[in-house]
Amino acid sequence: MRASISYYELESANFPALFQPLKSLEVLYLTSIELDDVLLDLFRGLDHLRFINLDRNHLKNLSRQLLADLASLRSIAAVTPAAGFVEFDISPCDIDVSMYCFVATSLLVLLTLALSLTYTKANIYCRYLWYMLKAWLEGRRVDKLGKGCWYDAFVSYSSSDEAWVVDQLLPQLEQRGPEWFQLCLHSRDFELGMDIFRNIEKAIHSSRKTLCVISSQYLRSEWCSLEYQLTSLRLFCDQNDVLIVIFLEDIPNFQLSACHKLRKLVKSKTYIEWPEEAEKQVLFWARLREALRHTAFVLGVYQIGDLVLL
Repeated sequence: MRASISYYELESANFPALFQPLKSLEVLYLTSIELDDVLLDLFRGLDHLRFINLDRNHLKNLSRQLLADLASLRSIAAVTPAAGFVEFDISPCDIDVSMYCFVATSLLVLLTLALSLTYTKANIYCRYLWYMLKAWLEGRRVDKLGKGCWYDAFVSYSSSDEAWVVDQLLPQLEQRGPEWFQLCLHSRDFELGMDIFRNIEKAIHSSRKTLCVISSQYLRSEWCSLEYQLTSLRLFCDQNDVLIVIFLEDIPNFQLSACHKLRKLVKSKTYIEWPEEAEKQVLFWARLREALRHTAFVLGVYQIGDLVLL
């Protein structure tokens, strides 16, 4: 049941007699009736009253005792241009916008920091995994037998060690037989105009193995670190032994500790050390050739990946 009185001046003393017969009253509008005060027994007996609207009156106070007997009351509207109510708690109606703004801003800042940190630390991994997925979709992934590889090995080295690579490594593996290996060098075989990251990924992906020529300068180089990490990811993704580690010099333990992945790998894998003595270098090249060996002579034909040499 609903009752409404608006824009009509009534004496508040008449209200109790007016509403007491309305036992089933649920909604009551008393708006713009010049009401200055509300008697304590105004709503007595209205046990079903759920909503009261007292807007646009001249109320100065609204006592809790007035509403004590209204067990069914769910809400009350009492907007007035006069002073605020006395003994009436309106704090549940307050919304602390500043707190919500603070929480939202804090979460946004934390999210931005987390994304920035993730991009900084995991950018290499995310980009490599993207290239791996792209290569797989294009049917370019290398199987465990090395099918489809253009090179026997990609050589990852510091520019300060290029003299050793050019004067020692290349002649031994590419020019002196009877086994010849095709190596990939960034200074010679990288595609001009291509993104450096893409060039590195392509070189690693197109080679059966990766030769990491480790020196103190190698450990300081960001590009060498990138090449090593991409090779480690390929090692993880393909579950294939694709990495060969060559130490050109004795690396102090504190320098090796900075590259924890390499240190962990060295503990679990066999690596090759370059000897200064000429008589020991023969064994060094033999061991390296054995690590790179992929196929054997068959009827006078030697195969390197997809390349067949007669």
